[in-house]
Amino acid sequence: MWIVLFGFSVIAWGMRMEHSTFERPGTVIIDDRGSERPFARTLLFTNPIDILIAHSPGDIDAALDRIDTLLASGKYLAGYISYDAGLAVDKPIRSRHTPCVPLIWLGVYDGFSEACPALFRDSESTWQPASVRASTRSGEPGIARTHNLATAAVQLNVSECEYLACIDRIRDYIAAGDVYQVNYTVKLLFEHAGPAWKLFARLRQAHPVGYSAYINTGEMQVVSISPELFLRREGDTVLARPMKGTAKRGRWYEEDVAIAHALAADAKNRAENVMIVDLMRNDLGRVCEIGTVSVPRLFHVERYGTVFQMTSDVVGRLREGVSISELLRAVFPPGSVTGAPKIRALEIIDELEADSRGVYCGCVGCFEPNGDCLLNVAIRTVVQRGSRCEMGVGSGIVADSDPKAELAETLLKGQFVNSEPIDFDLLETILYRPGSGYASLDDHLARMSRSAEYFGWTRVDASVGKASRSIHPQALQAALDRAAAEIDLRAGELTAGCARVRLLLSKDGSARAEWSDAGAPVTEPVKLLLVSRRIDPADVFVYHKTTRREAFDAEFAEARAQGFYDALHLNTRDEITECSTTNIMLELDGAWYTPPLDSGLLPGIWRAQMLAGGKAAERVLTVADLRRATRIVIGNSVRGSIAVASITQAD
Repeated sequence: MWIVLFGFSVIAWGMRMEHSTFERPGTVIIDDRGSERPFARTLLFTNPIDILIAHSPGDIDAALDRIDTLLASGKYLAGYISYDAGLAVDKPIRSRHTPCVPLIWLGVYDGFSEACPALFRDSESTWQPASVRASTRSGEPGIARTHNLATAAVQLNVSECEYLACIDRIRDYIAAGDVYQVNYTVKLLFEHAGPAWKLFARLRQAHPVGYSAYINTGEMQVVSISPELFLRREGDTVLARPMKGTAKRGRWYEEDVAIAHALAADAKNRAENVMIVDLMRNDLGRVCEIGTVSVPRLFHVERYGTVFQMTSDVVGRLREGVSISELLRAVFPPGSVTGAPKIRALEIIDELEADSRGVYCGCVGCFEPNGDCLLNVAIRTVVQRGSRCEMGVGSGIVADSDPKAELAETLLKGQFVNSEPIDFDLLETILYRPGSGYASLDDHLARMSRSAEYFGWTRVDASVGKASRSIHPQALQAALDRAAAEIDLRAGELTAGCARVRLLLSKDGSARAEWSDAGAPVTEPVKLLLVSRRIDPADVFVYHKTTRREAFDAEFAEARAQGFYDALHLNTRDEITECSTTNIMLELDGAWYTPPLDSGLLPGIWRAQMLAGGKAAERVLTVADLRRATRIVIGNSVRGSIAVASITQAD
């Protein structure tokens, strides 16, 4: 069995970044290390020799032409082109809004430095804010917990009533045949107490997406944590990857997979996606060789921390001599954040949206002297001035869009800014018998594999234990064998001839094992303490066995101190979930039942084996069921089944 790492490996910094670098006007960081590109990089641009800036629509054409001139002279450019600049490109639209930021801001550089960030996991790294280091043990990309940004409450720049009215108006335009789709956006407004680079460091660690960037213009800072590629040009090949279609992620592996498959097959999301794909094909067709524009990948679902996103690839071969300015004039602004047909969608957006979009929905990236470029679509992008921040969020509106559902999707997309990194290890507690080996090892490692894949950091082949030991991955093999060897040497000291082994797997693929005497088997019925803390079924960590079990451990210790065997939990819906270290089953009317995963509980190995063997079925259970149950048992893979004598409710 092999451990295959995907996403990010944990490596040391190739160079250190001082705080002053972030705070220096003209600093730009372009990072595509979260992309699937084999040679992705983190590029640092500092000390610009000039700034290419456009303040008004009349400046745009000259600014685009100057990009070509500067690149031809061997310079690099890095920064942003705002969405509003796109209104002056190709077929100009006179906006009713005053631009909220310079329409174009591109630093001009003689070169760049290449850095290899360790995703801010190094506790000594100046990338990671001290406040974050104090509140978390280190950083877990992909899944992040909510916190309040140490800021004032987040507000929308429109009321719910105004939002719903605008969606209805767009649907009227669609019904009238003006457009097929319009991307409607609003702004989240909030205060951030610290410098923008700390926000960038935290969000970059919590969400290691494909196309992140940080810009310090002096007057403002831009933090872009974008999963969407707008354009990548390499030689005469250009790739666009429009992102359209969103679904909230599941809580456990099987639910997650089902949601991903449902998104991939969803008619509404497919319709939205294919509209934008057709738009991008048309745009690229204006500057590519005839017959070279293709869609090699359609309706691909990508997984992020809180959502799934649907993307498609549009690729073409540029005509000889096509410049960067010609390419931008053909495709800007990105089709995934406008609508179709593009020009009419731009007009409707300008009519209905309350403010200019600014950097949001434009692009952030860099241009190289050889004509190559890397540009994101500036979604998930925060602009900070002093302590005041704004971030645009939106969704694509089509004929059958539900206004309230669109509002919910829009707010869901904004949740990412309220997250911070979380560190944990995956954990399996396995029974080991000298002479017999590990009990249910296949099941334990299959569960570890599912959780590793769910969190998106280490994939473990579930074939461990089925094949010969010689093909175990080195880390897990060493940990398991080392523990087994130690236990075998001390087998005579074990109370009942068994040991309890805790196998831990870290994000970087390293593993370790801890063991202790399993103790004597439990032969007498036990007492449980029904604790007051309620389980939140929305908490994804409830469904995965990890080291993030502080509350469970504390309640278990308190229950033991009071003479109880384990602590029993209810969820926020007053449903029975599980105990701190065991699952629970009730005999009702001659049949055995255990709570379903949806109630909020760990899919225990003992529980799974009972269900697979037909000895129990899933059913929502309540305190009333506890009272009328004929028998109650708890269990796990180490202890097996344990009869329950009584349950006492905590004060």
